[in-house]
Amino acid sequence: MRRMLIVTMLLASASAVILSPPAVAGTKEIRVRAEIETIPTRVLPGIPAIFRVSLQNEGRSAVIVENGAILEAALGDGGFFQLRWQGEERSGMFSEPAGPIRLAAGEHRRFLFGSSMETFENIWFSDTRLCRPGVVRLRFRLGAVVDDNRDSLERENDAYSLLEQQPLTEIVSAVTVLEIEQPKGVDREAWRYLEEAGRGVWCGSHWLTEQAALETILQRWPDSRYAPYAALSLSVGREGMSAEEIRAARIAVLQPIWEHHRSSPIAPLLAIALASTEASQANAVALRDLAKSKELAEAARNVIDKTLLTSPDSWRERLRVVRSGIPKDNELDQTFAYGRSRSLN
Repeated sequence: MRRMLIVTMLLASASAVILSPPAVAGTKEIRVRAEIETIPTRVLPGIPAIFRVSLQNEGRSAVIVENGAILEAALGDGGFFQLRWQGEERSGMFSEPAGPIRLAAGEHRRFLFGSSMETFENIWFSDTRLCRPGVVRLRFRLGAVVDDNRDSLERENDAYSLLEQQPLTEIVSAVTVLEIEQPKGVDREAWRYLEEAGRGVWCGSHWLTEQAALETILQRWPDSRYAPYAALSLSVGREGMSAEEIRAARIAVLQPIWEHHRSSPIAPLLAIALASTEASQANAVALRDLAKSKELAEAARNVIDKTLLTSPDSWRERLRVVRSGIPKDNELDQTFAYGRSRSLN
């Protein structure tokens, strides 16, 4: 809350300097290049993109930058307006660190902005204006001050004090473009259904709250590009089901969708969800069925290995971490031996 107040109250009195892209804002002492990108650059309506920002200090002095920014959008040729999340106009946080950001002279850093690479969630897509076909231009605004006392700014509270005590220079990013496609064919059929299920618009939290609609998408339009998102978001647990039964049901949902949608932007996420579930199931089954557990573990490794062949570099490290956690044959042997000894006793 404290950071949001700094951004919303102090930026109002700051004088913005907006240059032609790539935007550089500042004074003699503050020159920070700010850019925003969307991953991917084209999405279907109702499917969030990931937002990532880039900050580069091109000045000679270190600067302190607010960890949070106001996001603005323009639809088509219209003017910019402030986006909302949770129904209010507010600033959004960057992924790291928790407090204000210090940029040394010449330093360049990237952050996720209101987004998570571990899911396909993005807080800004709770604003329904980002959930309909069209071209959207995006930019962000935030404040910065000169770091004129490096020793004291080792502590986060000192950085907050500096941001509160000094006038902020407003930084306005370069503009990026996100294209929200007009769905066609099977995607159009699925989209029309989702709009109806969402009572006029499908956006943001609907992926979590409208579980029945996700089941319908997977049953009626499994070839649609909406299907991978439905599979990833669907909760398969039902009352009375055991943990093993829930994992088996999740594998049954994820496996065919992953096979059929290997080119989806979230194919790595599908692979991670599928392989992780298979690995957990392998550990559980190993207590009584060694052959089945090894089959599940091998299937999990195959999913990750195939995905590594086609995934962007940004996903590779995480995929390898998931693969390293899949139980090896000797580990499953030990689990099986433990299960047998326990049953004999």
